[in-house]
Amino acid sequence: AYTNIGIVHALNEDYEKSLDAFETGLLYRKKVKNNRLTSDSYLNIANLYQLEKKYDLAMNIANQGLEVAKKFKLLENQLEFLELKKEILSEHDIEQLPPVLTEIKKIKEKINVEKAQEYEFNEDMTAELKNSISLAQSGFRKPHYETIFITGGLIILALFGFVIYN
Repeated sequence: AYTNIGIVHALNEDYEKSLDAFETGLLYRKKVKNNRLTSDSYLNIANLYQLEKKYDLAMNIANQGLEVAKKFKLLENQLEFLELKKEILSEHDIEQLPPVLTEIKKIKEKINVEKAQEYEFNEDMTAELKNSISLAQSGFRKPHYETIFITGGLIILALFGFVIYN
């Protein structure tokens, strides 16, 4: 809620109220130990300072947030902070940009590796898939339970009819 309030104030260019709301949100997010959202709060504050052209403050907060993101291995958040630092340095101190660009490249590679691993088949999955394919090709079919149920139902009906008739 405080983040949304901060965004509204920022859109209305009331940066002081926006900063108060973002900082309050940060405190609550730290209390509940939600690391991803805590990292996002730092990003909001850093973006606000950048918007106000307070580059040193923006960079300081971005570095704090980047440390949180690194500590908890939040690669997407790390990338967001590095992209923000790239923007700040592009506007403010272009000579310090190359190491940030190198870090961005490394994080993007890590993210790509993680995404590739999410979709990678492991040996067990591959063996199971091969087994399923070979069963299907051998003509294996599930038993037809409906035939068993119909036959059983007819037998019960015949017995019931026999009992009533006699």
